[in-house]
Amino acid sequence: MGIAPARLTSQLRLLVLQPTPFCNIDCAYCYLSDRASKARMSLETLDLICRRVFESPLLGCRLEVAWHGGEPLAVPLA
Repeated sequence: MGIAPARLTSQLRLLVLQPTPFCNIDCAYCYLSDRASKARMSLETLDLICRRVFESPLLGCRLEVAWHGGEPLAVPLA
């Protein structure tokens, strides 16, 4: 009797987005290399990411989004 091959059933469950590397906390243990950069993710980039994710056949019924890296509160709501 043979062994059945494993089926790949990977689903996208976690999306990690880094809106900016900027952080005014400057923790000694931080791995980000350019924390002084005030570059920001554009709304166009965010829109493209969202479209690609929701078009993906790997998207499951649940998706967790982590707004990560830098200090997310350094980017104003506007």
